[in-house]
Amino acid sequence: MLHGDGNMFNKRILITEKNKDFCDEISQLFENVFAIALNIFYDKNRGSYYCHVKNSVVYRYLVEVLDVPKQSVRKNISLPTYMKKLSLKFQKEYVGGLFDAEGWVTSRQAHVGLSITNKNIRDFVSEILTKCGIKHTKSFRDRRENIEYEIHIYGKDNLKKFQKIISFMHPLKIIKISSFY
Repeated sequence: MLHGDGNMFNKRILITEKNKDFCDEISQLFENVFAIALNIFYDKNRGSYYCHVKNSVVYRYLVEVLDVPKQSVRKNISLPTYMKKLSLKFQKEYVGGLFDAEGWVTSRQAHVGLSITNKNIRDFVSEILTKCGIKHTKSFRDRRENIEYEIHIYGKDNLKKFQKIISFMHPLKIIKISSFY
C-alpha cells in the first residue's frame, strides 16, 4: 500500500485513502505489525483521509530494510531488491497491496485495472499474474508528468480467479468485483 498511496518524509509515514473503512483497516494492520496506532484525519478540501504516524524506528525499517522510497513514493518508486526472491505467497500479497492502492474496478464491465509509474513493477505484477494463470494485458498512458504503466484484467471468470488468488483488502473493490458473479 505504501508503494501506491504512501509518502515517507522526515520520519513521517503517511498513507492517503478516500474510504474511511479501509483507512481503519490500514490502521489496524499497521498496529498489528508495528504495535503503533496510526493517526487518522479527514481533509475536506481533498476529500481524503490521511493515516499517518511519526516514528523514527519504523520509518528507518521501512526505508532501509523494505526499500520504501523516501519522499513522494509515486516519483521514486522501484521494485524492492528482495521481491523476486520471496515466495509466491508474499509476491501475491505485494500485488494485492498495489491493487488496494492503485487498482480500480470498472462498474460497467468485468474489468480490473492497475496503474503504476514504474515499468519494472508493472512487469513484475504481470509475471505474478501469469504464474497464477490470470489472463491480462499490459499498456501504458502518458497522461501526467510520469508515464503510467497499466495492467488490465477482463472477464467474470478471470476476475473471480483474481479475487481468489490475489490477497487484497479494499472493501469497495471486493464488493465491486463480487458483484460480477
